[in-house]
Amino acid sequence: RDDDDDPDALIYSEGDIVIDGDGSLSLTATAGKGIRANRTLTIESGVFVIDAEEGLEATGLVINNGNITITASDDGINASDKTDEFTPYLIINGGNISITMADGDTDGIDSNGDITINGGTISINAQSAIDYDGTAVFNGGTLIINVEEVDQITNQFEGMTPPDGDFHPDGMTPPDMPDGERPE
Repeated sequence: RDDDDDPDALIYSEGDIVIDGDGSLSLTATAGKGIRANRTLTIESGVFVIDAEEGLEATGLVINNGNITITASDDGINASDKTDEFTPYLIINGGNISITMADGDTDGIDSNGDITINGGTISINAQSAIDYDGTAVFNGGTLIINVEEVDQITNQFEGMTPPDGDFHPDGMTPPDMPDGERPE
């Protein structure tokens, strides 16, 4: 499904990537992604420090353990449509994950499908911490959004969930005008 011939990542696979080991990896990408797999990316262990537009990207992402620090300007962790074989998903079973996002239309965690958090400690500092298109399940672990511990995964759009649930392009509901008119 990915028609882009440019992998746009420091570590890239058209298929699957599994990272397992006690070592450490420091990645700085002035443009593009830190680690990208078109199919699945599984992190079993290790220490990662990633500074990139997007830290981790794959259609299916599983984080079982490890210490992951991401500074990003687009998405910190992105479960994106890179293959038509299955719906994007992110599963976090453990580890210590810290994500710091740049201002603007950025997401700490972005899934074009589902998100499941079963364990670990996830700390996200961002205008829009988590964005997903499918379902999100929080079964356990610690989730900290902008230094506040939360007990559920809240879907956000550009850092804001409109109060009436009505979608508007800039993520905000325009004010009421006289006689019910709306600004153009």
